[in-house]
Amino acid sequence: MKKLTVIICTYNRSDLLQECLESIVNQSMDDRNFDVVVVDNNSSDRTKEVVDSMAGKYHNVHYLKEENQGLSHARNAGWRLAKTEWVNYLDDDAISHNDYVEKILETIQQYDYPIFGGVYHQWFKFGRPDWFPETEGTNKYLLSKTGVLSENKFASGGNITFKREILESLNGFNTSLGMSGDKVSYGEEIELQIRARAVGIQVGFNPDIEIDHLIRKDKLKLDWWLDSYYAKGVDAAETFRKKNRTWLNLAKGIGFATAMAPVFFIKLLFASSFKKGTFVLKLYGPLYYLAGKSGFRKPKWYTSE
Repeated sequence: MKKLTVIICTYNRSDLLQECLESIVNQSMDDRNFDVVVVDNNSSDRTKEVVDSMAGKYHNVHYLKEENQGLSHARNAGWRLAKTEWVNYLDDDAISHNDYVEKILETIQQYDYPIFGGVYHQWFKFGRPDWFPETEGTNKYLLSKTGVLSENKFASGGNITFKREILESLNGFNTSLGMSGDKVSYGEEIELQIRARAVGIQVGFNPDIEIDHLIRKDKLKLDWWLDSYYAKGVDAAETFRKKNRTWLNLAKGIGFATAMAPVFFIKLLFASSFKKGTFVLKLYGPLYYLAGKSGFRKPKWYTSE
């Protein structure tokens, strides 16, 4: 009897979806042990054609259309359709490692984590800018060995596994958060983990559950990263449900810039690996986050590259 359903939510990424599906159907684990459900969130490209072609070759691949726009709607549709005890979410712009499903099932068997995540590595399909930091686009530094994540750390929504009954008891993902069409938004998986922890549910992590996550072309530009910091700040205000302390955040931003600007400037002058883009990202990224969290208008303090 199958124990796991891998859910891939997608919107207008048929070319990347093809690569994602090819990775998940070619696993070390026999495909009789898991299902794959692709939730199409109103794509207008070749998404259905790609899934139908794969489903014709692999009996465990299935297609589901979700007309309510938004990643959280798609994720909820996926777990509600799933008939297995466990569900895993895999991003459509990621390639799962060959033992991805095997490691998930091993974690289920060996540990008592109702929710657990894994590692996503940087995947530079379109080249790598010289300023791109090792710490961006990956969570490989989150935890070095299998264990429980602390309260201030969260599993990534692009590589996360849930006991299905947990999703049902918590009514799934908050549909006011998360990506919606072309709108960039975050926080739905974090908000869900916060609610889970509030009722005593632990969140585990296994660094052996690995995917390569695409650094898309738009993510190779500094303005995308700064915009994403701002969006994360906006979503954090709702996700963590904390009182908006605008002036405290402003003071933090000024203090951070005052302390770190000279340090980053010296690195820019003397450290060959510290590029102009690194300077912009390291200094302005946190300021953009605080601006979003405080409700300030998106600043334009940078030069796009």
